[in-house]
Amino acid sequence: MNLPDASRLRALIGRDFDFAAPGAGSFAARLDHVTDGLPMDAGYRCYRAQFVVDGAWAMQANYRVTAPDGEVWQLLLTPVRPGADGRPVLEAVVHTHVSQASGDNT
Repeated sequence: MNLPDASRLRALIGRDFDFAAPGAGSFAARLDHVTDGLPMDAGYRCYRAQFVVDGAWAMQANYRVTAPDGEVWQLLLTPVRPGADGRPVLEAVVHTHVSQASGDNT
């Protein structure tokens, strides 16, 4: 499985990503921020990425996420507290072994 690296995502903050999932439809959302998490030990990495959705509420689902450069990831995204402006926010939490950090595993 290919997973995005936190530093790569940080470089894309403010950019639009495309999301698609069966039953959830397709839509664009802007990457709002990426925050480091607490990994279980030095062999893991952990972070969360939050995406602001323009429009209607979005449901929890396994989304096909397409980055602005066309790279694609399959991520579980969950709705969290709406932004200060009331728009829906979806969050992905990544907690994985460091060997998977660069997406070198399949």
